[in-house]
Amino acid sequence: MDLIFAKQNVILAHCLTKNGGAGNTFSTGKTIYQRIDEVITNQLELSCSTISVGDTLNGKNNFFGPVGVILKKVNVTYANSIDGGTGVDTYGSRDYLLDSTTSPSQTNLENAILNRSSNGYNEICVNQYTPHGLFLCFDDAQYLYNNIDNELLFYKNTNKYNLPFYNLSHGKLINSNFDPARSQFIGSGQFNACDIYI
Repeated sequence: MDLIFAKQNVILAHCLTKNGGAGNTFSTGKTIYQRIDEVITNQLELSCSTISVGDTLNGKNNFFGPVGVILKKVNVTYANSIDGGTGVDTYGSRDYLLDSTTSPSQTNLENAILNRSSNGYNEICVNQYTPHGLFLCFDDAQYLYNNIDNELLFYKNTNKYNLPFYNLSHGKLINSNFDPARSQFIGSGQFNACDIYI
């Protein structure tokens, strides 16, 4: 499936907010950092979206939250060009109805990417994955800070994973390093999303 993400030059991300995004009642009462830890350290079945250049969090709502775990080497279990409204009744597994358009085939995955609304997000579920990196979306900095509190706290809670960090702005990934003197993530040039998958 990685070749499809590379061909379409998109990233596959599981997005989070402090109020949701690990996906269910099993995460109620957990902080965003506890839920990021669950995503990275466990193989949960996750709901994801694809993000491409030009996508935004605010206005067009092309993805779910201002924080994301970028995934690769995934096993797709469900592919829908719209929000499929999947849920979780059992910890680690998602519930959905598969049909001829949402079953996890290469054709359906490509259609989920290509036929996504320009003003919405698609939903792709995966149950095996390798975390590639973490992003902070700066399309709406206040919304980001409402979710992570501040960049220093995000760094302190996520540096232990030894994953690359990215700033995301209008769907463009920018390599990022944390500057302790400024307590900020500083971007250092754009990153080609397809390089994640090839």
